[in-house]
Amino acid sequence: MPLLRKFIQEEILAKATDPREEIATVKPELASLEAEVNRLLDIATPANRDLVDERLGKKIRVRKQDLEARLADLERIDYQPIDLEAATREALARFRDVLEEAPWSSGRSSCAVSCTKSASTWIPPEA
Repeated sequence: MPLLRKFIQEEILAKATDPREEIATVKPELASLEAEVNRLLDIATPANRDLVDERLGKKIRVRKQDLEARLADLERIDYQPIDLEAATREALARFRDVLEEAPWSSGRSSCAVSCTKSASTWIPPEA
């Protein structure tokens, strides 16, 4: 079952990305930028106002707008985490159903008997 669980996990991760991871990195960066803006505004004087406005305009405002837009996009994603254990159990149940309905067997027990008989009567080829 660990191999099946790993395969299902890889398939899930390949198809659905979890926005919570990126949100967890965007929010602190946005908070840091806001703190920088506040710090620059707090130290702004009439003498250095132009320099502060230039720095805010060139670097911080643009990055802040980009981050706010990205955060809004991420928060709109309707992500539903998947219960990996439940998905694995469901896959195993479907696999069992397919095996039991297979045309070569009339149920699990007859396949086991047939396979056991074949294995016990098999003779390896001579070298």
